[in-house]
Amino acid sequence: SSLPQDEVPFKLRCAICSKLAVNAFKTPCCEQMICENCKTTLPSTCPVCEHTPVSAEDCKPNNKLRMTTRAFLKTAEKKRDSSQVKDAAPPVTPVDAHASAALPLLSGPHKTAPAQEPATEAAPALEAAASAPEAE
Repeated sequence: SSLPQDEVPFKLRCAICSKLAVNAFKTPCCEQMICENCKTTLPSTCPVCEHTPVSAEDCKPNNKLRMTTRAFLKTAEKKRDSSQVKDAAPPVTPVDAHASAALPLLSGPHKTAPAQEPATEAAPALEAAASAPEAE
């Protein structure tokens, strides 16, 4: 998925289309940063400063901006992944906590009891203890 344009820092945007300058190039006339897509469709007049003539072959790769863009994308991806984990975690955690808290109460007496009778005797005592605070 692509980043919303408002999340792309101004310095990393293409001077022509204002999108993230992926594989950035520098225009020879005004040294503005443009993306690879805009470089391939560059007219004979610079769309930024209107210098004529200008050609795509004269645009030089901007390696520094390319490295910065890669670092920005990695950071943005980590933020997105961690926010997805945080968004997904809360609904799962309460269900797991309730299930694991309830399981020992239900399965505990059956595991420790040698026969069914002690487990049934313990169940009314648990119910009485559980209902006593509600009566008050």
